[in-house]
Amino acid sequence: MQKHYCKAVFYFDTSSVEDRASIIPSLKESIFSGLSVYPVFAGRLHKNQDGQWEVKFNDSGVRVYEASCTLSMQEFFDSPHYGPIESELSRLEINDDSTITPVLVVQFTEFKCGNIAIGLCWHHGIGDPLCATLFMKAWGETHRGAQVLHPPFFHPPTFQPRPQSNLDVQSRAYYSSIFNKGGEDNGSCEEYQSLTLCFSHETVEQLISEVENGSCKFGPPTPSDVLSAMLWSAVSKAQGKSKGDEAKASLCMESRKIHFPPLPYGYVGNAIHFSRMSFPMEAIEGNDLSQVARVVNESVGMVDSEEVKSVADLMRDMENEGRVVIRDPPLFYSDGLTIAIFDHFFCYDVLFHFGKPVRVSYAVLPVKGDGHIIIVPAAEGQSSRNVMVTLRKDVMHRFLEDSELARFLPSMGGKDVL
Repeated sequence: MQKHYCKAVFYFDTSSVEDRASIIPSLKESIFSGLSVYPVFAGRLHKNQDGQWEVKFNDSGVRVYEASCTLSMQEFFDSPHYGPIESELSRLEINDDSTITPVLVVQFTEFKCGNIAIGLCWHHGIGDPLCATLFMKAWGETHRGAQVLHPPFFHPPTFQPRPQSNLDVQSRAYYSSIFNKGGEDNGSCEEYQSLTLCFSHETVEQLISEVENGSCKFGPPTPSDVLSAMLWSAVSKAQGKSKGDEAKASLCMESRKIHFPPLPYGYVGNAIHFSRMSFPMEAIEGNDLSQVARVVNESVGMVDSEEVKSVADLMRDMENEGRVVIRDPPLFYSDGLTIAIFDHFFCYDVLFHFGKPVRVSYAVLPVKGDGHIIIVPAAEGQSSRNVMVTLRKDVMHRFLEDSELARFLPSMGGKDVL
């Protein structure tokens, strides 16, 4: 993940606080308590002699910015500019001088109504989105003087390669194809657009009810199964795929509890696993999502500890062959369309004295390939989900005209995204 950055934005309704002007100063003060639990985020990125990133500690601390928005938070959510502007709520800083690049940048944005957003941007090589979410959670706990329930955990032995590699796993072949690409970047400057889709509990349950009963191998279809199926199908049609074509996607999952023995949630690092999935376009004739939901369900269910551990084995084997996998890391999130299922994150367990988030969004940079679909929990709970969609500009406009998407989100049908 050395070539990627992550962003997260946590939106808060602060109307319950009488002295709103004191909120951001109190957060700027309490962030140091959070960093005392996760000190790695207070360092600076530095490239060692092998060209690999490492964290150096100095007295600079975390970089913090303040900003304001002329819209109320609700106006911001409703604006067609929402996707492009949201990227401004978390600041990406990459310096040519690698000795001063911060691991983490924090931005506080105050909306016209007095509500706030806390934006994070961090180097993906340090930690995955769940890692940063648990930093936010620890920050909230120290802010309130509460116990940190998921303390950080480093250097898990289960990530080490094993004496004997298992060659008979799907992940080995898939990761081999990724590593063989190395760090290549075709340099194309595709224009992408982003938006967030909000699916209520009732909408998702209706979608689940329309999937053929018994079609999924690993239990009943989940909210992520059916949302992935609907959005993946809509993107494939927007890309111009038709009967006789195959739709492909890269499935991205957080894997701490897939490991055996399982990793604690507080593991600081990357527990992200990718796998390939596909379906023939004939499967969605008549807008039946049952077959695609089954593909997603089986792809998720088949990722086990053996699949995850095989990646460390493969990296060891390739390094032994003299292939510089670690020193020339590949671009992930770039193999066609990436569907990331992060709907078990603790993002709504983040709690400050003014309350919990009302919405949380995530993004991964740079955007490559066919774009990203990132599924996360919604504040409503139960089956509700928020989905961040990033696609090429021409594909996005056709995607928003999809009849199934308009049926479940009528307000989005044909909506223009600026």
